[in-house]
Amino acid sequence: MADTPRIGNALPRGVVDTHHDFVGVPEQGVNPKKDIARLRKQVASLRARIEARGFLDPKPARWRASYVAAAAVLGAALVVWVAIRSGRI
Repeated sequence: MADTPRIGNALPRGVVDTHHDFVGVPEQGVNPKKDIARLRKQVASLRARIEARGFLDPKPARWRASYVAAAAVLGAALVVWVAIRSGRI
């Protein structure tokens, strides 16, 4: 029985040259730089589409810092409240 490829495995591209009566598979070398560049381009495109629809703030760093500061203040208040309730303060 032929060994069938599993789902998710890459399939090589085949070459059919009718002029020279050749059928084969060329080298399918992996180029990490091209793959990373392609993925970065896809991420940038998705980010632009998400921002265009209003689901993401174009400048999230400012909001992220505010959320971290608010969480720290709430956490400290919770610690003080628990200490007061337990009679430690």
